[in-house]
Amino acid sequence: MSKKERRVLFVGLLIIAVLVIGAFGCASPAPAPGQAPKPAAPAPAPAAPEKVYTMKVSSYGGPGYAPRTVLEKFMDIVKERSKGQVKFEYFAGGSLYSMEDAGEAARAGIIQIGHTTASYYGAKLVARSQAHILPMTYDFRKFNQNYRKGFLPWQQEAAGPGMNWKILMYPEHGTINVTSRVPIRTPAEFKGKLIRAVASQKSPLELIGGTAVLMEGTAVFEALQRGTIDGSLGSIDSSITQKWTDVANYVIYIDFLPATIAAVMPLDYYNALPADLRKIIDDASLEAESLMTPLVEQGLEKEIATLKKNPKMEVIVFTAEQRAQLSAMMTPFHDSMKKKYGKDWDDVMAIIKRDGLGY
Repeated sequence: MSKKERRVLFVGLLIIAVLVIGAFGCASPAPAPGQAPKPAAPAPAPAAPEKVYTMKVSSYGGPGYAPRTVLEKFMDIVKERSKGQVKFEYFAGGSLYSMEDAGEAARAGIIQIGHTTASYYGAKLVARSQAHILPMTYDFRKFNQNYRKGFLPWQQEAAGPGMNWKILMYPEHGTINVTSRVPIRTPAEFKGKLIRAVASQKSPLELIGGTAVLMEGTAVFEALQRGTIDGSLGSIDSSITQKWTDVANYVIYIDFLPATIAAVMPLDYYNALPADLRKIIDDASLEAESLMTPLVEQGLEKEIATLKKNPKMEVIVFTAEQRAQLSAMMTPFHDSMKKKYGKDWDDVMAIIKRDGLGY
């Protein structure tokens, strides 16, 4: 056999060997007698998409109103950190509900976030929160400037049993004062004035001589315009954005009580959210609320500047002595609160005394 023939034979045998090895190596082994062949492994299921939560939100106040600004910042933070898992259907400036109705809508789960105020729910809030927001109990200007966060733990406890509220934010944004058609320059001049108020403000207002007219804030503009009331209690930033100052010529700063707006969520809705979203919401609440103090300070400066631009408007600021006189006139009311709340009232008053927040 020649050298060339031997090479051809070797290559042929090599090809046959490769084919034989491949056939035995790649073939699946036959199942044992009586044994069914193993099924092929299923393809992995596609990952389920994350549930998207759409929250209906009702805010209060016009553009630039500090509590509305803070709530809008909260929504921005949550949208960004949830990466699209939380979306908001936003109804601004009371376009969906008034503050009182928004609180009830949140309790019922009709909306997921609403602006409301303790003034409508005083009897249903826990004692410590109620004690610190009562009229003329301490100098609110000192409190806002120096001590606002000291009460935050009590504020977070504010929703009592049965309220079905998770309080997201409970910021103070200045104080409640009077927008009036007539001048009130001294405590004695409150006597006989028809002042719009909410139910929880009626008793202390009447102790300083005013006559309380109970009505919603949305009715104040027309009532002032028609002269059916002399003035209204309310925050002055709200008074400006709601245009009460267009039909009343006097703003009287008496610091009647702190202006508080709570952003609330149905508690059962909050509890049903995934833990990671609850943490995002809690963190966003604290971060947004921390903006409140500088906004209040900036807002007060802007508020006074805006009022002074109106040549028909007069700003009357009660002195510390006059505010102390109003507080003394409310002593019977404060005594009734001490009797009602006992130790909680004493705890609040002790902090006020300790930190020099009194009049």
